[in-house]
Amino acid sequence: MNNRLFLLAFLLSTQLLVIGQIDAFTHPFEDTSTTISLYSSPNVYLKELSSDNEAGWMVKIKDKKDAFFCIDIIDLKLYDVWIHRGELGSIIQNYEKKIIPYYSSSNQIIGYINGSHIVRIFDYDDEKVFIQLFIDTISSPIYGWIDKIYLCGDPYTTCN
Repeated sequence: MNNRLFLLAFLLSTQLLVIGQIDAFTHPFEDTSTTISLYSSPNVYLKELSSDNEAGWMVKIKDKKDAFFCIDIIDLKLYDVWIHRGELGSIIQNYEKKIIPYYSSSNQIIGYINGSHIVRIFDYDDEKVFIQLFIDTISSPIYGWIDKIYLCGDPYTTCN
């Protein structure tokens, strides 16, 4: 009985830690020759970050403040650095051709997304597990909130 309670408590605590972080990547639409600014704290410039050779760097979004996200870039051993919102992206991996709803808030559907898209992340709400995004489409941009289960923060895999 004690082992089951311990296991349940452990699983709940690790799940709570995972919910607070979002996988994403830098340079979502940029040419790989561009750089983006990193900050040691919001509005305190640290350095420029070049892209990886093929795509941006994979990051963990840990926190947000004002116009910035706090991130870790594990491959570069950069921890608790800040980046402007909108400088990070994710991918809607929709190989099953699902109709994915997006929301004006956590409960009001304003439209549906078909296909796979690269998106920019402008905000997130880890309680409601929706992410605000901007989708680059041929017609016009779409802004809204989407459930995190549809997003893949790894530009190199399908995240399935």
